[in-house]
Amino acid sequence: MLNFFIAFITATLALTVALVYFRARKVLRKAGSREAALRKLNREQSVAIRVMARETLRLRRLYKELSLDAIVLNDERESLCGQIKEAEKIDRRVYVLDDRCTAADAAWLAVTVHPNYKVHISPKASTEQCISWAKGRRYVVWAINKERALDKINTHLPMERGFAIVSLEPYQAAG
Repeated sequence: MLNFFIAFITATLALTVALVYFRARKVLRKAGSREAALRKLNREQSVAIRVMARETLRLRRLYKELSLDAIVLNDERESLCGQIKEAEKIDRRVYVLDDRCTAADAAWLAVTVHPNYKVHISPKASTEQCISWAKGRRYVVWAINKERALDKINTHLPMERGFAIVSLEPYQAAG
């Protein structure tokens, strides 16, 4: 009976060792496949990180380049804004002295000034009007010739009241 008991324990022990061995192999296989999957994932992530690093470097260089371009463009914009402000200071209005004309009439551009408009003509004139008259106002006059244009200007803006004609030239409207 002792032999039977020893044989039983030996068989049980052998079976236990076999089961442990197979279970250990199964765990090792699973661990090996998990390790392979993790190594593959690590490689894929490494490649993805390198791609993102290259893209980040490219974008950083592009950002630096665009920042420099933005600075240059901003400087140019400020310069153009200054030029626009300077151009806006010039009065570009053209007044029509007399719109009655015939087919034979030509357009003439007369620049007239009055240095003391507020004193001699309109005491209630605004500062802007006085400056406009001092710098000179541009008028379109319709007349057959230059002499007739001068007559029309002198009729509406007489020299006796302080008006002066700075220039009179043929007028070609823009556009």
